[in-house]
Amino acid sequence: MAFFKGYHIRGIGRFGSIMKVLIKHGLGDLGERLFRRPAERTDDSAKGSPVVRQGFPSPRRLRLVLEELGPSFIKLGQLMSTRADVFPPEYIDEFRRLQDRVPPESDEAIIKVIQSDLRRPLTDIFKSFTNESIAAASVAQVHLAELFSGEKVAVKVIRPGIRKKIQKDILLMYALAEKIEKSFEIGRIIGAKNLVTEFERTIFRDSGWFIGNAVQAESNRGGKDRFAGTTTGADAPAGVG
Repeated sequence: MAFFKGYHIRGIGRFGSIMKVLIKHGLGDLGERLFRRPAERTDDSAKGSPVVRQGFPSPRRLRLVLEELGPSFIKLGQLMSTRADVFPPEYIDEFRRLQDRVPPESDEAIIKVIQSDLRRPLTDIFKSFTNESIAAASVAQVHLAELFSGEKVAVKVIRPGIRKKIQKDILLMYALAEKIEKSFEIGRIIGAKNLVTEFERTIFRDSGWFIGNAVQAESNRGGKDRFAGTTTGADAPAGVG
C-alpha cells in the first residue's frame, strides 16, 4: 500500500480500513486507484472501471462509505450537503441523509468536563443539572440545567478527548484529498483539499463548551459570574451534529 508522501500519520492501518469499506460498498476499484502504486494495481483497475473513469462513485455508495468511516467523515458529508455550488442535487440529497447519533457519555464523564473547564464544582455553577442528555452526537451532547437566577438553559458539553481524534482524522482527510486531486480530474474541479480546509475551520471554529447564548450564572456568594456564549477549552471543537 502506497504511503501518502508529505503526511506522517500514526496508525497507517487506517488506510487499510478505508480500503475494506470501499470494497464492501463496491468501490474497490476506486480504492485501488487511490491507495496502490501503478505497479501494484490489478488489470481491471488499470483499465479503469466506470467508477474510475468517471472519477466519482454513486451518491448512495458515497454516503454509505462516509457513514461507515465514522463521525468525522459523517460531519464532512454534512458540510458537503451545504455546498450545492460544488455537488449535483443527487449528491446533496444523499449527504443530507447522513445522521450523527451516538450513545451519550456517562454522567461522571460529562460532569468532569464541566468542572475541569470552569474549575469549580457543578453545584457552584447550576442550581440544578439534568444528567440525562436531550441530544447526543459524536462531538458533543446537550443537557438541561437551571441557573441560580432561575433561568433555564441548554448546556452543550464537548465529549472528552474528541479533539485529538478529529485532528487525526483531519490529517487523514488531507492525505486522501491530495490523492483524489492527483488521481481524478473531478477531485481538482470540486477542490477536495479546500473542502477539508473548510471542514477543519468549521469544526474548530468555536473551541470549548457553551451554555445557551450569553447566559449569566450566579455564584453562591450572591454575586454574578458572567459567562460569554462560548467558554474556550483545551480539548473541544465546536458543533453538535
